[in-house]
Amino acid sequence: MKKLLILALSLAAVSCGKVANKAEIITYRGWENCVRLSNDSAEIIVNPAFGGHILYFGLNGGDNILYADTTIDGASIDDHFNAGMHPDAGRFDIGNERLTQKMHDTVWAGPYTPEILSPLSMRVVSLPDNDMGIVVERIYALDPVRPLLTVTQKMTNISDTTRTYCFWTRTLVPLGGTYMTRVTPTEQFPAGFGQMNFRTDTANPYFDSTRMCLEGDVVCINPGGQATKLGFQSNAGWSAYAMDDVMYVKYHAFVPGAHYDNNKGASSFPNIIYMCERFIEIEPNSPMLTMQPGETASFEEKWLLVPLKQKMKVKDLIPIVEAEGANVM
Repeated sequence: MKKLLILALSLAAVSCGKVANKAEIITYRGWENCVRLSNDSAEIIVNPAFGGHILYFGLNGGDNILYADTTIDGASIDDHFNAGMHPDAGRFDIGNERLTQKMHDTVWAGPYTPEILSPLSMRVVSLPDNDMGIVVERIYALDPVRPLLTVTQKMTNISDTTRTYCFWTRTLVPLGGTYMTRVTPTEQFPAGFGQMNFRTDTANPYFDSTRMCLEGDVVCINPGGQATKLGFQSNAGWSAYAMDDVMYVKYHAFVPGAHYDNNKGASSFPNIIYMCERFIEIEPNSPMLTMQPGETASFEEKWLLVPLKQKMKVKDLIPIVEAEGANVM
């Protein structure tokens, strides 16, 4: 760890061209040795100590697009075990949920080893998780100019048996905005989405007119209120969340015909959200990926912040989302 931090500090002063792109070691929200990557338009702050998650993602001079739970400030995996504390903000997990919920603690809330690769990129690597039989690696790379972050997730099978999991990206954002994604209606889910119920391992057609609307094949949700988990039949490869002056978009690959399994086979959704009275959790996931011993699987997301001069209607936001997606994916 000491050698890695020395390397990080040596890179902090490096700049690329006229833009002061830099990596710094900082203390943030009670966690020491966080890593801040910044360019002229945006910055991220990564916390290696508690799940290797992203604590901050925002435009320079702007608010954090991610939801922060200040009650967990400075927490460690011991607090996770003893007090039920969980990573917040830009957190990452391995699923599906039913399969891994009782054995994922090391990669979910454990410490990660950080390594700064350049003034705009870093890697975090988990401890080996012998229960799951994997080690997890993530590379965070900020664009040299734009408010665009590439998140590359990897998991390697370190066991002597076949392992099958999915990447499950669980990003918390605050209330007050509008969530959007394109959906594909099916016979089972006429609106293109369903409510997930883990008590019965089912997903049922669902529509809440007080929080939701459909504009063509785009579902729009104003989160809040009673806790609800929804899955979306979507091949769009994006989820967007628009606040007053900024829109956050997550882009990811959709694999036609692949096996997406969120709930012991009872539901198959590439996109999921969970919303409650505090936040909305945006949860795209990869297909289920089978790894032989020694094999590595990967999944990439692009996170983009789009400044908005004014509050815009959904019909005007969607062309922006999809035009940007054509450029970044």
